[in-house]
Amino acid sequence: MEKVYITVKDAAVILNIKENSVQRNIQRGRYELITIPGKGRGGKQYLIALDSLPKKAQERYRNQNRIPDPIEIFSEEIMRKYTIEQRNKALYKFNVICEYLRSGMNMQTFVKEHSNDFSKSFTYRQLNYWEKQYAEHGIEGLIDKRGGATAGNDCIPPEMWDMFYSLYMQPQKRSAQLCYDKTKKYFQNQLPNMKIPSYPTFTRKLREDVPEYAKIRYRDGKKALADKMPYMERDKTGLHTNQIWISDHHRADVFVRTKMGKIIRPWITVFTDAKSTKVVACIARESAPNATVIKQALRIGIAEYGIPEEIYTDNGKDYISKELDPENPESVLNLLKINVIHALPYHGQAKPVERFFNTLESRFGTLFYSYAGHDARKRPEHMKKTEKQLEKDENIPTLEFYQEQLENYLKEYNASPHFGKDMNGRTPDEVYYGSIVTEIKTVDADALRILCGKREERKVNNSGVTLFCNTFTSYEGELLNYLNRKVSVIYDPLDMERVYIYSLDGRFICQAFPKIRSPFRGVNEEDYIRAGKMRKKALKVTREWKPKKLKNESEILFGNITEEHQYQMKHKQEIENETIIEAKKAVSDRRIEEKFNPFVELFDIEHKKGVI
Repeated sequence: MEKVYITVKDAAVILNIKENSVQRNIQRGRYELITIPGKGRGGKQYLIALDSLPKKAQERYRNQNRIPDPIEIFSEEIMRKYTIEQRNKALYKFNVICEYLRSGMNMQTFVKEHSNDFSKSFTYRQLNYWEKQYAEHGIEGLIDKRGGATAGNDCIPPEMWDMFYSLYMQPQKRSAQLCYDKTKKYFQNQLPNMKIPSYPTFTRKLREDVPEYAKIRYRDGKKALADKMPYMERDKTGLHTNQIWISDHHRADVFVRTKMGKIIRPWITVFTDAKSTKVVACIARESAPNATVIKQALRIGIAEYGIPEEIYTDNGKDYISKELDPENPESVLNLLKINVIHALPYHGQAKPVERFFNTLESRFGTLFYSYAGHDARKRPEHMKKTEKQLEKDENIPTLEFYQEQLENYLKEYNASPHFGKDMNGRTPDEVYYGSIVTEIKTVDADALRILCGKREERKVNNSGVTLFCNTFTSYEGELLNYLNRKVSVIYDPLDMERVYIYSLDGRFICQAFPKIRSPFRGVNEEDYIRAGKMRKKALKVTREWKPKKLKNESEILFGNITEEHQYQMKHKQEIENETIIEAKKAVSDRRIEEKFNPFVELFDIEHKKGVI
């Protein structure tokens, strides 16, 4: 037998108490309830489950002749088949019918006197129809089925729903309205006579039938789904110091300036102790993370705090590389007997170090003028600049300054009280040193340097081995016996002042030193890589500005010489011709002078005598 629900007024009658008392009992949670639209505070009305009342009250209720037999409210089938809106409207009609039957009035009088007592008025015709429907079909007869707006699959043809669903559940995150419009247009063209349900019918089914996790997976992607998935909180009470170290990378939200003047956001690689959250190693650098920087951070942590039993990482390609494979006989993890635990892919909550990065940015990154935020859309106004504008901004700190301040902050972080899970106001340093239960395992510094070093194969030449455009040699001659043979070169990327040479079968040969040294400081791998890149850029510039080879270069060069010679010869000839003309003119002038000379002399004599 299905549950029977009665009104507050009926409950007061059969309990023989006032309606206010029933309301107080409702507030105290003494009855099982459902709410329906109707007259009352907020447009709601309570219906009380009959079986939640005392047995005497239930018997009194069933003995009343004017009250119908126990009412089937909503079976599981009806709940699944119809929407909440449809069920609420049916309950409203059911409530009106019950009030009419209890009133003892004829239908016309009841409608006239009580139509306005409910949340929505009704007519004699409506009430007459509802009563007949209820008498013939029970509560389901009061459900409005017009327009195909039902909660089941019956109202939407499967092929129509499949098209709508396929359009909607895509990473493009198309709106439901767009998917409906496209589906409706397609079926109108293909099947003009087919009845197409309304847009609310599709959205109702989408809202009530499709799981939220499915929407997240296919509209937002795997990572969004993983972030929303339930996960278990880890209990650290059973851990001890150096049992598990957690590692991850993070790109800082702060712009810094490199040695070459380039503006970048540095990459940070850290190792934290799982028990104490203490940061045991941290490297901030210009280059993107890889297996090498992981090994260098691990070397820093081991040198200071000893060897961990396990490390906990994600599934990034740098963390699952051959160099960090515990099954690889040559890997540092295998040689130091360190186990590896990998977090679930795309599952940010599975890595507790994520919380440290959030704290790092909020309490350290925001101190910098060049803090840019994790999201470019929320970047501070003064940092919304182009790359060239940033390069001209003198307020942007250097990478070296950022590294120095980061080191200071980590000391402060490790010495500050934490109030997270299992910390209870203690500092990471206190928890770390207070949770040591086994002897800390250490390793020789030189051995650690080799174990965490980077390995390259090189052929020995007359001068030694070549690495990053530099030659490393042994001044004791140990490499002479390996001329033209391949060897393993192991080096520390942070210090390239010496490398270690091994035979391919693993026997140590010697240490080798660079022929070219930096006079001011030690050289690291990035220095060599940077220098190599600069040389390549210089060569590229020279190639780009190489002059074109002229096909008629000889004619141009020697033709110019010939033209110049001809010009000089012509100029010389002109000068000679002018000289000859002037000479001939001078000779002619002398001849004229000699011809007229007697007359000139006579003129002079006569002039002196005063005759002329």
